[in-house]
Amino acid sequence: MMEREIINTESLDQWQIFNKVYKELDWAKDQSESVSGTGSTLESTESLREVLPDICKKYEINNIVDIACGDFNWMKEIVHSFKFYRGVDIVEDLIKENKEKYSKLDNVEFTVCDVIEDFNSCIADKDFDAIILKDVLVHFPDEYVKKVLDSLKSSSIKYVFITHFTLIENNYDIKEFNGWRPQNFTISPWEWDNPIESIFSPTEKYIWDGKINNDKTLSLWELKKEKDD
Repeated sequence: MMEREIINTESLDQWQIFNKVYKELDWAKDQSESVSGTGSTLESTESLREVLPDICKKYEINNIVDIACGDFNWMKEIVHSFKFYRGVDIVEDLIKENKEKYSKLDNVEFTVCDVIEDFNSCIADKDFDAIILKDVLVHFPDEYVKKVLDSLKSSSIKYVFITHFTLIENNYDIKEFNGWRPQNFTISPWEWDNPIESIFSPTEKYIWDGKINNDKTLSLWELKKEKDD
C-alpha cells in the first residue's frame, strides 16, 4: 500500500533532497527485494513487465530513456526487449551500484542526471524513441512537472510513458519534492488527450481521500510538438 512519507528537506535542492531521502528513508522496509520501494518489486510490476515490451514493439520504440531508474530491479527482466536502454537517476549511489552490477549488459548504460534542470543531458548523444517517467512526476511540485513536460514537447522524443491515475477527479499540487500525490493527466491543469495505451497495475493500491484505490497505470502518449510561430 503506497503511503506518503517525508523528511525535513527545508532549504535543500532536488539533488540533495532525493539523495537524502534515499539514504534516510527505508524504502525497502516492507520488502527486501528493491531499495527503490514496493513499486519496483517483481510482484508490483508483473503486468507492466508482461505488456510493456509488446507496446514498445507495436510503436517501434527501440531506444528508451528511463528516468528515476532506481536500482533497475524490474527493468532488468525485460531490458533485452530494447535495442538500447539508458537508466537515469539523480541518486548517485544508485547509479554507481548499477554500473558495477550490470556492466556486462551491452545495450545498457546508466548516468546521473537531473531531468528538471538538465533534461537535454538525459537524452544526449542518442536518438531515443521514448522516455519513461514511472513514479516520477508524482513527487514533483506542479511548476517542475510543467518544466519537464515542456522539455518533452520541445525535444525529439516521440513518445512518453507517465504514471497516470485514471479515476482521480482533481489534481493537487505539493510543496516539497519528496511529497506524493496521484495525478490524472487528462484533467486540469494538464488536460492532455487520453493516452493511446495504458498498462494497469492492479496490485499497486494506494490510499487517497480516505479510499483505497487501484487505478494506477503506466500510460503512453504520443507527444504533440510545439510549433514555431
